[in-house]
Amino acid sequence: MSKRQDPREFFSQHHEAYVQSPRHARGPDLDLLIEGLQPKAGQSALDVATGAGHTAVRLAEHGLQVTVADITREMLNDAMALAQNRGLALAALEAPAESLPLADQIMDFVTCRRAAHHFQDVDAFLRESHRVLKPGGRLGISDMTGSSAHIDWLNELERLRDAG
Repeated sequence: MSKRQDPREFFSQHHEAYVQSPRHARGPDLDLLIEGLQPKAGQSALDVATGAGHTAVRLAEHGLQVTVADITREMLNDAMALAQNRGLALAALEAPAESLPLADQIMDFVTCRRAAHHFQDVDAFLRESHRVLKPGGRLGISDMTGSSAHIDWLNELERLRDAG
């Protein structure tokens, strides 16, 4: 296995792959995530580790006011461009999932799709999500993982797959 790479470096180098990836742009997991949240126009959402912004754009298409957060400027730029190309607007924050520069209890939804398994501290992400959610707000996560004994191997495999 290769030496662990700084995730900002990896995602900055490979951000275009996420824009083009059909698996990230659509799929049953995205449909289920949005349907499960039951968003309504005028609500607010934070999409954490937004990547190319596919989840955020789907939320914005439902009339939500969406903020995207990611650790890389390149990913945020891709998300903003995707939204702009569809006539939508997003707000952007360059921030890690574990430390969100937002006030308490301001979001109706927090979403994270296909990213939480990359976080350094999932518990901190969950605490931050809870902190920024309004009372009664909902957290929507769509992800996959393996056993903790093999998580480094799985993450390495994903990095190799996503780079191609």
